[in-house]
Amino acid sequence: VVLEPKEAAPFAFATISAAAAWFAMSLMMGLAPSLMIGCGIGVSQTSGIVGWHILAMYAPALLLGLIITPERAKLICLLGLACSASGLGMAFHVTTEAGFTVAMLLSGFGWSGTTLAATTLLHARATPTRAQLAVHDFLLLAAALTGAGAVALYRFA
Repeated sequence: VVLEPKEAAPFAFATISAAAAWFAMSLMMGLAPSLMIGCGIGVSQTSGIVGWHILAMYAPALLLGLIITPERAKLICLLGLACSASGLGMAFHVTTEAGFTVAMLLSGFGWSGTTLAATTLLHARATPTRAQLAVHDFLLLAAALTGAGAVALYRFA
């Protein structure tokens, strides 16, 4: 995929941001259940936390879809990544149901914002080619699989 220099930077930023969000989400979704169980949080509480997490993954797009612009998209990507990183970092340190709920909400909100903002950036100047979208989607898949694989490394470390 050959991009003009003025197109390459936004494409790279959007793809790298979205890939980082997908990596963090896969890692969080793989680690959180065992981390919660390790803190004595039962299945009934875990399912409630996961429910809030799923809501945080999709509900923010309703509001963000109304306010996001290409000019705001980079900022929303960065804020989303900060939320994802904060949620993931919290998950390693919290020990309560409330703590895990906040961590999972941050993670879900971060993924939502970053994914929507990255999509906005990809389409800001022109419709991406099929090849560009294929590269973008492949890198997101690779990041998600890497996050899932990192779960196994963490568990066996």
